[in-house]
Amino acid sequence: MLLVALLLISAPAKTVKIAESGAARVGGMAPAFAGWDLTGQRMLTLAGLLRAPGVAALLVSFARSDCRPCADALPRLWSVAQRHREVQLLLVDVEADREKAQQFAGRMKLLGPALLDKFEQAAKAYGAEQKEMPRTFLIDGNGRVRAIYGLDADDFEKVVEEDLEAARIPLRQ
Repeated sequence: MLLVALLLISAPAKTVKIAESGAARVGGMAPAFAGWDLTGQRMLTLAGLLRAPGVAALLVSFARSDCRPCADALPRLWSVAQRHREVQLLLVDVEADREKAQQFAGRMKLLGPALLDKFEQAAKAYGAEQKEMPRTFLIDGNGRVRAIYGLDADDFEKVVEEDLEAARIPLRQ
């Protein structure tokens, strides 16, 4: 029994994908959202981000500045997005303090869009409230949810890459 317990403890964790989160369901249309970017000067919407030139998919990651697992996951997602020319990473920062959100995005060295979800409206629609973070959604260019990542682990980038390949999102040349 002790050997089994030791094996379970030492076994690498696997990324957990889930079928639904809030109103988002794999295969269904992604819930619409809208909100201000971290500067408070530009309105971001799901539809607008999907219509941007060259975007075939979005990786929408719900996070906040005091979430250590969020800080671990975002650079890995950014790395995946950089390898895929038609993937846009969107940080949805779920907190009330704009300055904290800006500092967090800066620490993460994110160059893409970031939305401040001050009142948790997008987070509630996606079932990504603070106790459920980080939570990441792969949304294809037609607005369909292709994958929901409930828990990321050592294989996170590989799992996301496989889902992008299944969705036929090309690698950067």
